[in-house]
Amino acid sequence: MATIKEVAQLAGVSTATVSRALSGARPVNADVAARVLEASHALGYRPNRVARSLRTQVSTTLGLIISDVQNPFFTAVARAAERTAADNGYSLVLCNSDDDLHLERRYLDVLVAEQVAGLILTPADEKASSVDVALAAGIPVVSVDRRLRTADLDTVLVDNAHAVHKAVDLLVREGCRRVAVLVGPEHTTTAAERLRGYRDALTDHQIPEDPGLIVHSQVTGGDVATLHKETKGLITEVIREHSPDSLVITNGPMIAGSLAALADTGRHLGEDLAVVVFDDMPLAEFIGLTSIVQPTEAIAQQAVELLLSRVAGSTPPPHEVVFKSVLTIRTSSSLRRVSPGRRR
Repeated sequence: MATIKEVAQLAGVSTATVSRALSGARPVNADVAARVLEASHALGYRPNRVARSLRTQVSTTLGLIISDVQNPFFTAVARAAERTAADNGYSLVLCNSDDDLHLERRYLDVLVAEQVAGLILTPADEKASSVDVALAAGIPVVSVDRRLRTADLDTVLVDNAHAVHKAVDLLVREGCRRVAVLVGPEHTTTAAERLRGYRDALTDHQIPEDPGLIVHSQVTGGDVATLHKETKGLITEVIREHSPDSLVITNGPMIAGSLAALADTGRHLGEDLAVVVFDDMPLAEFIGLTSIVQPTEAIAQQAVELLLSRVAGSTPPPHEVVFKSVLTIRTSSSLRRVSPGRRR
């Protein structure tokens, strides 16, 4: 196995420079860093991070606890966070809480015991997630995607309320007046904010709110089959009982069940029912779903950078970073009413 001395010789630098370049702990000239990386790759050098941590008493591992690894949004966040961490000389440990407070606390305890340098967390509950165990150990925490009301943390979000407001605006401009909305559990801040955006848009357009058009899914975590079944049942019921002309689906994993409900009730996407969904994915483009697109890579990068600044000793007051979403308009959000004889 190659040594750090051999890497230094091949790159033409000191062993100290190699250490700084590979750890990301201190800035190194870009050209020098590139030579070090090229040399380390050529020699197959792998730094002994455990030994380095013991010598310096500084961990090079970050923890990431997300609520649902099967949700494409969180999968994208995890990939971007891992890449950003690696670019800065850190490893990332991924934990999936399934929005379960007990499992979340267990992972917090484990990561604290492992003395990670910092934590990124998607809180399972805005008022019950217990990050105190990490903060008490001096481990900085950044909240991503959701706010945590019980701790003063750096937080990285998307403009949830404004995003759904834009979606409803679009549907109303297309002539819709009975806009249904499907949101997640009330205890998550994302669901509450997206519902607020829906209600504000109705108020702005002077459309009376119909409680029958507001649908809450209580399924959390990675139980895809249960979520699909529940979502399909909820949307089937609202279509049959309340006759919406449009639907805003505010959570990506709920899309499949909602579209199955359209099929079961004989509705056609963009013909009988206009639809806008939260989160973009290959499926959305393929079937023409108008989508609210979140900048997942930017969100993850910002979260890691905020965390690393805290790890490095930065002490400004915690602040909140809110990214703008983009409404990508496709065919599903316009009602192209087609006579039965023309359908195939």
